[in-house]
Amino acid sequence: MRIKRSYRFISFLLSIILAISYCSFAFAQTGDQSNQTDPANANSGYSETSYTSEMLTNNYTLASSRYQTGMYAGDRIEIPINTAFTGGSGSELTSENFKYKNDVVALEIGDTAVLSIEAPEAAQYYISFDYYPTSDNVLPIEFSMKLNGEFPFFEARRFKFKSTWAYKDEVTLDRYGNEIVTMPDKKIQWENMYLMDASYRHSEPLAFELKEGKNELEIKFSEGSMLLGNIYLSGIKETDIPVYQKNQAMAGDKIITIEAEKMTSSNDSSIRPIAEYDTSLTPYSTSKKVLNVIDSASFNEAGQTINYTFNVEEAGYYYIAFRYRQPNKTDFPVFCDIKIDGAIPNELLQAYPFDYTRSYKNLTLKDRDKEPIAVY
Repeated sequence: MRIKRSYRFISFLLSIILAISYCSFAFAQTGDQSNQTDPANANSGYSETSYTSEMLTNNYTLASSRYQTGMYAGDRIEIPINTAFTGGSGSELTSENFKYKNDVVALEIGDTAVLSIEAPEAAQYYISFDYYPTSDNVLPIEFSMKLNGEFPFFEARRFKFKSTWAYKDEVTLDRYGNEIVTMPDKKIQWENMYLMDASYRHSEPLAFELKEGKNELEIKFSEGSMLLGNIYLSGIKETDIPVYQKNQAMAGDKIITIEAEKMTSSNDSSIRPIAEYDTSLTPYSTSKKVLNVIDSASFNEAGQTINYTFNVEEAGYYYIAFRYRQPNKTDFPVFCDIKIDGAIPNELLQAYPFDYTRSYKNLTLKDRDKEPIAVY
């Protein structure tokens, strides 16, 4: 299926990545139901009653409402992992760091790592880590994290770090000449991710209230294996999304068309294209199966992301349009974050609604005045 960008005029961005993540409450329940057992505590004697009680009484919404400090407003702080690491069980510092800037911490299932970090002031901070997956496991990395000896809120019992899965830019056929789906390749590379709610009921990073001076983080691994790199403390400077500024109407007539099935990468190996017999889609064949849409059954959980890389010949402002179908939740929209070069360009493209529709239709992204949103 074509994702039509009926943007107009001027653009010269050599590699724009469009990341679409489902953030709707309608989908947020799919992957992480609240009655699931916490893997970090499955063998610790932590009862289901206690688990449910904490989920109700110390969830992030309630815990963060009790914070006494404001959000950190300074510059991003980088803390080298080789100076922060103070010990743990099973974990160790290693110089086998795959060209990283300093020694890193190796972690596997069951390991713990204790980290000492220094906060310049008492405030709320977003915490992110560099990490390097060290296995070809299709499941995401999972761990829990305590702050100063206790879980600051229920969601800290389960964090996920996902990997990047790259799709081959080639067509694979079966013996009958039909296009078939191939397994993406896991990219073993250094990545960075904020600590997020694993269920994506909160679509933004979770804020941790740190005291001025030394704070202790204790990470316990429950799935996968990785090298843990440096720690970053951020505030509003790093996470604020720009306010949308109207631009003059686009005067050109250039159109860039991207086929939805031609993904560059995703953060979930299960996301895949499929073939649909629909004459309104491209490509289309009357005699053979050709992949032309993203399978909605594989792209239906909050936090999933697909990326497209494409070249633009002339720099400037463009309008963005999609051809889509969303028939799963009657009269409910699905919300998507739309990123360019890794960042949401303006506030209107955060949690943008894709309305219910039983058939494919074109959607040009519009502002509150129902005018097309111009994106550079």
